[in-house]
Amino acid sequence: VWSWKPADDFVDVYYAADAVAPNWQLVGTFKPSASGLGVISAKYVIPSGGGVTHAVRAAIRFRGSARSCAPNRFDDNDDLAFDVAP
Repeated sequence: VWSWKPADDFVDVYYAADAVAPNWQLVGTFKPSASGLGVISAKYVIPSGGGVTHAVRAAIRFRGSARSCAPNRFDDNDDLAFDVAP
């Protein structure tokens, strides 16, 4: 993640069991430790089951509160969709 102002920047990580019709569940909120390029990591155990495409979203926001799709012009959402074997 690129942070301009770590005191005001947040990364909200979400998970959805179905990438086609996502119901985003907040995994956690993280703060960058410094300005510039940084790494945010989180561990999450995916529920059992398979046969559907799952998704993870990183919602990067400037101030405000956690939302799966932040409306601020300084915010960004990045998704990763992946299949899980049964």
